[in-house]
Amino acid sequence: MRKSFIMLLTFLFIVTTFINYGIAQDSSQIKIGTGGPAGTYSRMFKEMTAICNQNVYIEVGSSGSMENIEKLLANEINAAMVQTDVLFLKARTEDMGAIKTLLALHPEEVHFIAKGDTGLKSGGYFGTSIGGKAVVFNSISDLEGYTVGAVGGSSITAQIIRLQSEISYKLVEFSKNEEMLSALQAGTIQAAVMVGGAPMAAIKDLGREYKLLTISEQITKKLADMGYKPAKVTYSKMGPGGTGIPTVATDALLVMREYKSPRYAIPLMQLRECVYKNLTDLQETTGKHPKWIDVKEDNKGKWAFMVFPASLTTTVKK
Repeated sequence: MRKSFIMLLTFLFIVTTFINYGIAQDSSQIKIGTGGPAGTYSRMFKEMTAICNQNVYIEVGSSGSMENIEKLLANEINAAMVQTDVLFLKARTEDMGAIKTLLALHPEEVHFIAKGDTGLKSGGYFGTSIGGKAVVFNSISDLEGYTVGAVGGSSITAQIIRLQSEISYKLVEFSKNEEMLSALQAGTIQAAVMVGGAPMAAIKDLGREYKLLTISEQITKKLADMGYKPAKVTYSKMGPGGTGIPTVATDALLVMREYKSPRYAIPLMQLRECVYKNLTDLQETTGKHPKWIDVKEDNKGKWAFMVFPASLTTTVKK
């Protein structure tokens, strides 16, 4: 009898081990594309997953929205933070029907940065700089005929603004913000475009030799059809007038591949519910990214919003 009891316990132990092993094997980690390690996307990802089961959600760094979208379409990641304008532009050439909004996040401000002293002159004698006037950039309209740099998804925004505003600047793409800012300092480019939640880490420590260029109300109206809206940015270390500079913004979204199976759908649904549940804490806790203030639960964004099947909702509640 005792031997039979021991054998039964052994059998139950083996069965339980295999079941637990199967569950562990089936539980999937969710890969989410963000951006650079010092960027807004990366920081907000870390802050949300710190309270939403951080062991399940894995950060995948990238150069920005375009790379994130390409990784989503290639099934390399499960979700990603992207700009709305890049999604709509990508949808013109590719089928984006399987990409849905999980969370509408915050407005991403467009920053056009130039040097206060460009070192350039125009209108000189005999096509030279002699007797010419110093070239000063105050608004993006002043960039007509000059060279502008951008990285990743920001280059898409720069292309859209160039086309919609009909300001014919030449666009040069860089792989990193550091390379682009070095080119701006050297005068290889005359302005740099950076899109991200203000204050952007790559910009906030730039000194008074740099300035933010304004986007006029007239140009803002031309950009409205692409989902841009008026915004203002402030970087107190920059000059001149680095406070309340008029610009435009496009919404940042956390988008996902549309999954029907619970394996990936449930963790993504739980992430949305967790963020909404803890949104007030994310907004009010000292030290959290200030862009959490702009995240609204009733904002679904302008891209197709993910509606999870009722069967999944019931499963989670159980």
